[in-house]
Amino acid sequence: MSLFGPNVSKLEQRRDSDGLVKCLDHRDPSIRKAAVDALARLKVDASIGALIGALAHSDREVRSTAFDALEATNPNWRSHRLADVAGDEIVSKLKSPDPAERFAAASALNQFPVQKSLAPLIELAQHDPEEQVRARGARALGELGDRRAVAPLIDVLRHDRSKEVRLQSAVALGNLGDRRAVQPLLELVRGSSGYFDDSHLVGVRALRNIGAVGELIELLNEDIPGVEERAVKDLRQLTGLEFHEASAWSDWWKNNEATFRPRTRVGSSEQLPVLFGSPREICQRIFSDYDLSPLNSAQLVAAAIQFISKRGQLEPALEAGLAIAGLAEPLAALKERLSGWGTSAVIELGILEKELSKKAKGV
Repeated sequence: MSLFGPNVSKLEQRRDSDGLVKCLDHRDPSIRKAAVDALARLKVDASIGALIGALAHSDREVRSTAFDALEATNPNWRSHRLADVAGDEIVSKLKSPDPAERFAAASALNQFPVQKSLAPLIELAQHDPEEQVRARGARALGELGDRRAVAPLIDVLRHDRSKEVRLQSAVALGNLGDRRAVQPLLELVRGSSGYFDDSHLVGVRALRNIGAVGELIELLNEDIPGVEERAVKDLRQLTGLEFHEASAWSDWWKNNEATFRPRTRVGSSEQLPVLFGSPREICQRIFSDYDLSPLNSAQLVAAAIQFISKRGQLEPALEAGLAIAGLAEPLAALKERLSGWGTSAVIELGILEKELSKKAKGV
């Protein structure tokens, strides 16, 4: 720590969160990091808000340390009452004239998706003059989970002059899990320049995350270095099956295409769950993705409440009822997305359930 810099230890002893926040902008990186660590140890509301804001700091180490501190001290930090305020501040930085600030804000939104960032992130991914900012914006759109980003990301994948931006767009499209991206991703794989071009690996992984089984099988018959091995691994993961010849995969697909459903609908265990600003936004996105009626939506919210309350121990009768209603997949998606929420989410979802039940009954 700098000899003439602020005394972070004394600020922490005085529980001076405002003073520690000011240290985040000190020119000495060791003081910035010490301030983040001190804020994490305070465990007060003001420090949580400051740590969320630090996710958009221009110093990468500050961003990383802040994220680790939030995860370690308060796993439900995304639902904290100050999260919305910090989120608004991060989104505002997407329009900063400073490219370092835009990059930092987009980086923060990879870890803390905020629904209202959709339009500015699309603008960043498509038009920002800085390559790294466009790439980070594209990746953040994949974490946001809003399928309105699919068409803009496809445009970026096909036309951006930067390979890094195109690849980050491919990753984002895989995370979003929309089949509109299948053909552009196949173009990416087939346009790979050779074994040491990682475009084909990124494209195949994105196709896996979408659950594009038939297209992965097609790639087994194409002479693209490195693709067959990667595609076979992903097919095994998606299907739970193992065949040693491309023809065997093709024969199996002909007999099962109409009824087969991938083991995971979208994404993979390697990726962070998609989280929005509130449980209500999560549910609304699920309703949109699956085109659910208000009545089914209310049933789904009731199941989500029970999942959170009982930490995953859903009553068998309720699970069976949801399966009959065609809600098994939406429930699985909700369970994944809501797994980090606590009591406050139950309250918010309870209000939403009542609203949906009244709407279904025409009240």
